[in-house]
Amino acid sequence: MNTKKTFFALTMLFCATPVLAQKGTVAPGVKVYVAPMDGNLNSFICAEMMKRKLPIIVVTDEAASDYTLSGQVQVSGTRAKGGPFVWNATHENNEFGGSLSLVSNKTHTIVWGWDSDNGKVKQIAERIVKQMKHDLFPKS
Repeated sequence: MNTKKTFFALTMLFCATPVLAQKGTVAPGVKVYVAPMDGNLNSFICAEMMKRKLPIIVVTDEAASDYTLSGQVQVSGTRAKGGPFVWNATHENNEFGGSLSLVSNKTHTIVWGWDSDNGKVKQIAERIVKQMKHDLFPKS
C-alpha cells in the first residue's frame, strides 16, 4: 500500500469517530464557504448542493461563513473500457476518489466528513452531497 493511500486511510479512520458523534449538528440556513479543491471538485459540490436544495447559504467569502467545506480528489485507479472491434477500441479512464470535511469556523472542529471513490469527479460530488444531506439535514 503506498504512502498516500495509507495517510488517506488513517486520516479518515481518525476523523470518523468524532464525525459520527456530532451527526446532525448543523442548523438550516448556515453560511458555508466551499474552498477551492483539486479537480474542480468545489464547483461540482456547489452545483450539487443547489440541485439537492440543501438548506444552507453558499458564500464566496470565507470570512462571511459559519462553516468551511474543504477536501480533495485524487486518481484512485484506472478502468479499461471498450470492445473487440476497431471502432470500439479499448481505452483507459481514470477513476477518482475524494474526501471532504465540514469545519466550524467558530470552534474549529470537524462537524462532518465523508469520502467516496470509484467514479468521475461529478459522481463523487453527487455521492458526497447526497450523504451530507442525509446526515446533516435528515428532514429536508
